[in-house]
Amino acid sequence: MKILRNYILREFLGPLLLCLGVLTFIMVLIGNLKRIADLVINKGVDIFSVIQIFIYLTPYIVTYTLPISILVAVLLALGRLSGDNEVIAIRASGINIFKLMLPLLTIGLAASLALAVFNDQAASYSHFAYRKTLQEMGIKNPTAAFEEGVFIDSFKKYILFIYHVDQKKNRLNNIRIYEPQGEDRPTRTIVAKAGEFIAIPGEHAIKLKL
Repeated sequence: MKILRNYILREFLGPLLLCLGVLTFIMVLIGNLKRIADLVINKGVDIFSVIQIFIYLTPYIVTYTLPISILVAVLLALGRLSGDNEVIAIRASGINIFKLMLPLLTIGLAASLALAVFNDQAASYSHFAYRKTLQEMGIKNPTAAFEEGVFIDSFKKYILFIYHVDQKKNRLNNIRIYEPQGEDRPTRTIVAKAGEFIAIPGEHAIKLKL
């Protein structure tokens, strides 16, 4: 019985680790490859800062990829055993197949409990570190966070629309700033030919000079 359980565990753990690694890699890197290239090549962001951001993203993504990986690994392991008629051989020898599945059920339950703690501790901390790193990046290179021709609502009372961003000079050209006044009042609009973001490191903030 012990030999069979270890055999089933080996059939399960291999696909689990492979699937977890591949899924996490795809969601962290491949899904954001265009964004990474844009930050490094076009916006001059330090490659180490970009790597740091995606390291902090990994724990959050693992909370999604681990359950999927467990499901896929179980299906692959049991599917192979069934396809090779090993399940029939085990049942024919009088062994209760459900007892052999007990380690897989235990792993699933342990993973569920671990993810609950992981979400509460590691994932929340990594998300905080991720946002803090983005904030520091925005102070060092403010224009990296903004795109041309897109409405930006990151500010509390204002909506920005920038026609051109000069990453090298850290300047903005042809700016529109909209300040909604309420349902019954017209939106206030500020138009500027150029502007630049000035970092205020002591306050961890930036200001826009027109």
